[in-house]
Amino acid sequence: MDLMLALIARFAGDAMANEVANAMVHTRRDGGVSQRDDRGREVEFMSLTSRLVATMEQNLDFPLTLSELATHLEIPQRSLSRASHKAFGVSPMRLYLRIRLQAARNFLFYEEHSIKAVAHACGFSYPAELTRCFKLQFSLTPSAFRSQVRERQKLAEHPEIHRLIGNDTGRRWVLK
Repeated sequence: MDLMLALIARFAGDAMANEVANAMVHTRRDGGVSQRDDRGREVEFMSLTSRLVATMEQNLDFPLTLSELATHLEIPQRSLSRASHKAFGVSPMRLYLRIRLQAARNFLFYEEHSIKAVAHACGFSYPAELTRCFKLQFSLTPSAFRSQVRERQKLAEHPEIHRLIGNDTGRRWVLK
């Protein structure tokens, strides 16, 4: 909007630019004033739950204990537990597990790593541990989830052909 107002001011004058700004309920800014600060928010200004989730996401491969999370966030464990229950309805460690499982799901969806590599990347000691937790959370094993995703991707590749094949009930196509 500021660019538009600057162009109006350049070609039609300040009075016209001010009139347009008033109509848009906007206060004109000088060209040297930045619109917003695109730098990341400082950690101290982030909410406790945002910092908690960010810390968990940064430590997927080697999950922190509740004590380590509390120390990292500089709050008592009890306060951390209360904040997690209030914001997410689960304990911090249950939240951590869900974040790790979602990361594993994303790896399976977007990447071609082995189940073992995905397990280790998401902080599971053994692939069987990932499989057990993944199945409890998503009702599918990681390999079944990946197969299901790949099948859907194949069907999405040329939907018109799959639709024709699906509608073909024993008819033979004859080319003339």
